[in-house]
Amino acid sequence: MAAQSVEPAWLAIARADRLIDQGEFGGAIRAFRRALDLSPDDPAALYGLGRAYRAVGDLDVAEDYFRRALDHQERFEVADTRLLVRYEIAALYRIRRDFARYEQELVSLVEDDPVTVDLTGVSAQRTLADHGLDRFLVLYRLPESGATAARGMLAELLVGLGRYHAAAEHATVAVLQAMTTVIEAVIRRDPTFEFAAVVDVMERASRYPELREYLEESRLFRDLYYLAAALWGERNRAAFELWRVLPEIDPDGAWGDRAGRQLADPHPEPLLVPTR
Repeated sequence: MAAQSVEPAWLAIARADRLIDQGEFGGAIRAFRRALDLSPDDPAALYGLGRAYRAVGDLDVAEDYFRRALDHQERFEVADTRLLVRYEIAALYRIRRDFARYEQELVSLVEDDPVTVDLTGVSAQRTLADHGLDRFLVLYRLPESGATAARGMLAELLVGLGRYHAAAEHATVAVLQAMTTVIEAVIRRDPTFEFAAVVDVMERASRYPELREYLEESRLFRDLYYLAAALWGERNRAAFELWRVLPEIDPDGAWGDRAGRQLADPHPEPLLVPTR
């Protein structure tokens, strides 16, 4: 009877996850520690403790738990959880404004991506610069991967560091991957659809609840904005097409608004580390 009354580790972790969602971080920490007593070095419990300590602002302790979770990542029930842990570690460096290590973590995610991609050739970049986003998406498609968000985050960081060419390369891939998701989802809904323009496919995507949710949760509009910012950093006027399309596909959002303001008064994004 005593053995049957012991709470299993997975149940303690589930309870702790709910407490985190409710903002009860002290209770969550106690529940995760209880799970570790029941299942030593359980990566889900270590990951949860990292999230809880990050939420209360103890970043050093949070990082220690995240790294311990990665030390035992082979025990994650869902293998892709290891990517979530790595993104959490990257986010800690962003919060600390340790941009060198933030970049290092994101680059590591990109380098470890099983989806290999090379869009740095002349033809792909020239298509986007000379013929615009619509033509680029007619010619190129690339499925999303675990590094899609890392590419977008790298692009945003590199724009802030004034490294516009590398930023444009990462943003191009991130935008292509997300747009591939949207285009292929619309085609699955309507097999007769043929992609010709971003505005058209976005209008169709807005009809489907699952795609509206995807667009709300994805970085697509943000990445489009920073792709334009990277292009404008090199004084490439292809940025104007992206700034024009964003208010049409994100009319009530922050990125559509920012793009509209750029059209009225084009200017480089502020640098994270001002030059002397």
